[in-house]
Amino acid sequence: MIEKSAALYLGCLRRRGHELSSFLQRSWIVLTFFALVVLFFFVSTATDPNFWAERTFDSHGSIKEVKFDGMKIAQQVALFLLALIGLALAIWRSITSHRQATASLEQAKTAIKQAEIASKQAETASKQAEIAENNQRFDRYARAAQLLDNEKSAVRQAGIYLLRELAIGDEKYRSLCAELLASFIRSHNTDALDALVPLKDIEAMQKLADKATPAEIVDAFKSICRTRPGGIDTVNLQGIVLSQFRLDHRDQLVNLNLNHSYLNQPQIYGLEVRSCELARATFRFGTFHQVNFEGNDLYETNFHNMDFEDVRFRDTRFWNCSFNNCTFKDCDMSGAAFVDDLGDLAMPFDVDALKDSWAWQNNLPRLSGKFAGAVYDPGPGNKYRNEFARAREKRRVSGNIFAFVTPDESWKIL
Repeated sequence: MIEKSAALYLGCLRRRGHELSSFLQRSWIVLTFFALVVLFFFVSTATDPNFWAERTFDSHGSIKEVKFDGMKIAQQVALFLLALIGLALAIWRSITSHRQATASLEQAKTAIKQAEIASKQAETASKQAEIAENNQRFDRYARAAQLLDNEKSAVRQAGIYLLRELAIGDEKYRSLCAELLASFIRSHNTDALDALVPLKDIEAMQKLADKATPAEIVDAFKSICRTRPGGIDTVNLQGIVLSQFRLDHRDQLVNLNLNHSYLNQPQIYGLEVRSCELARATFRFGTFHQVNFEGNDLYETNFHNMDFEDVRFRDTRFWNCSFNNCTFKDCDMSGAAFVDDLGDLAMPFDVDALKDSWAWQNNLPRLSGKFAGAVYDPGPGNKYRNEFARAREKRRVSGNIFAFVTPDESWKIL
């Protein structure tokens, strides 16, 4: 028990010794200064015993009397010592504050360095994640390309769907996916036409169009139309044959080269056709319903037995195009032009076919005869025209293909 108490006592002494040593290391400057001042004071007073005495001087400035007042001397010594202590404490406080500020600055520098390190680590992790994701997407693209070469139709369709999802999820791969799907369609189309040799080109295309296009080819074409963002390079689908397919408001015919193509029995609802090349293309036995077909240039395009209903043909130019057994109902023909190669109104076209269509007064269609359809007042500053356009576009993008109307009857010009 005594040994245990002695051990505790020695441990306590060691801790106090460490604390005292640490204090002396931190405050040796203050203590040294204080000791030197006290030493100087006592040395200077010891050399002159009369330093503490109270002196009385006569009228001539000579010392008249010397008195020793112990109480006053003690007060003066005490005040001097207190002043030294206060000065020492002020110096110590200043040094302590400086040390604390230095420590805080070091901590701040350390925190900044740690934040920079963490930021670099996060940036590195982000780049690694991006690289891994890009590698994963490239692997998906390569895998889809391999699936398109498979002999089984179901496997090829899986590759098409994989490319569609990749194009929707990443803009960087949209052009690549569209080009790969277009190459797949062209390859199949070429093989199918080669099998019909020695028929001539147009005869082979008509023969091929008489039967339904395989499902994977239709899916590939719809995937291109569904992932077209606009503003990218034109996709080459020139000379393809498609039969018995359907597109809706979720699809877009944008920046597609469909020159010399043969589209049989297309069912087009709520679609937007923009910036497409349709020279010498053929549309046969199909329907265009609530379609935006504006601002396009069609050269020698052939339409056979096509029904156009609620189609917006605004500012579309038909250059030497042919219309056989086609109907136009509630179509916006504003600014449409039916002209020959030189832009003259010499193209043969039955103007009576547009009697059930309409146009705005300030943008009537260019025809070889008088427009037989209804004419509407666009309103002040095109107010009515813009109001109707917004309402129609809202219906189109919603997919409500049966909720189409013509402009308000009160706007009609009799």
